[in-house]
Amino acid sequence: MGIREMKSAVRYPPQDYRFNEAPYKGRNQELEAEYSDFGSSIRTMYPELSEWSNWACFDAWMEYGEKTQFLSDPDLPDKRDIDFLAFLYAEQELAANGYFVRPDGSKFTHYDLDGLGEIWRRHEAAHQTG
Repeated sequence: MGIREMKSAVRYPPQDYRFNEAPYKGRNQELEAEYSDFGSSIRTMYPELSEWSNWACFDAWMEYGEKTQFLSDPDLPDKRDIDFLAFLYAEQELAANGYFVRPDGSKFTHYDLDGLGEIWRRHEAAHQTG
């Protein structure tokens, strides 16, 4: 089963997608050494993030748990979770480009990856060339 065949409404990144660690890297950089085991585990399970810092790996995983599962302290994964990459992809493509805003102007703070279908369709329509 390919990356894109997992869930119909969830969008997974293209094969050679470059994930941007910048939104996660700058905060609490002084804790970089403390999270070396965590960062190493994430980079092993997710070679797409092989160049990310320890702190960026930790911070991204924490945001994934908090925003999609309402967990304030998710455990280190023991196996690859493809939805983590879908989360990073949505954050980079949708949230960073202003798509995570409700009609009243408030931003999404929590969401279900499977419920982003309409937002992805708006994003794709805005980026079609033709």
